[in-house]
Amino acid sequence: MKFDNERWKIDKNRRNDIEANRKIHDGLSFELRPIQKSPVTMGYRNKCEFTVGYDEESKLPTVGFRLGSYVTGTVAVGPIQEMIHISEKTKKAVLIFQDFIRKSKLAPFSPADYTGYWRFLTVRDSTSTGDVMLIVVMHPQNLTEEEIDQVKRDLIDHFNSEEAVACGIKSLYFQLVIKKRVGEDGSKPVHLSGSTHIIDTILGKQFRISPEAFFQVNTAGAEVLYQSAIELSQVQKDSTVLDICCGTGTIGLCFAPHCGRVLGLEMITEAVKDARANAELNGIQNCDFFAGKAEDILTSVLARADGDDIIAIVDPPRAGLHMRAVTQLRNTRKVTRLVYISCSPSSAVKNFVDLSRPSSKTLRGAPFVPVRAVPVDMFPQTKHVELAILFEREETPASVEESKSEGAVQEDTSSQETSETTDVDRQGNEDNNIA
Repeated sequence: MKFDNERWKIDKNRRNDIEANRKIHDGLSFELRPIQKSPVTMGYRNKCEFTVGYDEESKLPTVGFRLGSYVTGTVAVGPIQEMIHISEKTKKAVLIFQDFIRKSKLAPFSPADYTGYWRFLTVRDSTSTGDVMLIVVMHPQNLTEEEIDQVKRDLIDHFNSEEAVACGIKSLYFQLVIKKRVGEDGSKPVHLSGSTHIIDTILGKQFRISPEAFFQVNTAGAEVLYQSAIELSQVQKDSTVLDICCGTGTIGLCFAPHCGRVLGLEMITEAVKDARANAELNGIQNCDFFAGKAEDILTSVLARADGDDIIAIVDPPRAGLHMRAVTQLRNTRKVTRLVYISCSPSSAVKNFVDLSRPSSKTLRGAPFVPVRAVPVDMFPQTKHVELAILFEREETPASVEESKSEGAVQEDTSSQETSETTDVDRQGNEDNNIA
């Protein structure tokens, strides 16, 4: 394992311990438990993004998956009716939209010459209620505002049909996508009809899902993953859980009954709003959620943590945590345990290594040592797994005293933290009804 080999290279003082553990754990320096199975292996995906193009065989406009990349000269789209990881409800929704596309006078978008209009369809469906959300994406080209408004009305009429209602389509969004300039934010989905959210359930908690909100694509698998994280963390009733990259609060809210307090951090403002709404929806009052990049507000949020048992739960995007966030976690000694959840362990190796790297002038706090890992089959029918790893703070005293360590982190970021602390405190005052 690349991570284990990197640890061996950078930490000469721990090589004997690493080698001793490898004899116990079949060549690894920590325990790797068996892959936890997903309760559902067929039709498990609750979110899929489909491309609009042309089927090579029928030559008809088709909603499905690209058969290759444009770079390799492939622009064809294949139908998805035989795909075993897509639910029947999603397949029906795709066919209903495909019927609309084939009747439309507007052609599918072509990546070859940038002509055409229809680009994508995102389908989200709730495994608990059966409700379906659609996000239709098109390129406006030279359409006038009046023509775009007519497209919206046609979509509303089409998805108000008996067939669409029977399929469970309860929420419809529309989004215009054009090529963005560097640094320019893309357009947001516009609500056309039905509910603004759909609701799904994990570990008995209800979560509202908006068009752009992150939600694990395998709901049943997410229950296994979150339960594994709770057990790995050894959370106690007086623990404070720091939910980093919390999204809509799914992990933190599942931890809430097991701990004293949850503090969630998320860079996407809309997701934070959803997290707060989800806390209210479930009647949970020991959670606070804050908007901002983890590397910018982590120190301020950590200052609000209660007690001496602080557990960090990290579920970052594929690229992992910013190094500043890793440094702040390392240098805050009250964080005694850390559970890192990754959908791409190979992409997170740098974070793993930096968390376990020997103490230095920058990483003043004692390293986190990997103890055990649990892979979960979140993506049945593929080779990919989600991995939850428990890191525990090394007991060996660090070279610098705790007070100096934590003070140095705040000093290093003082130019930003003054305003950030004010923002976090303001959020806290506004959200006393939540936590």
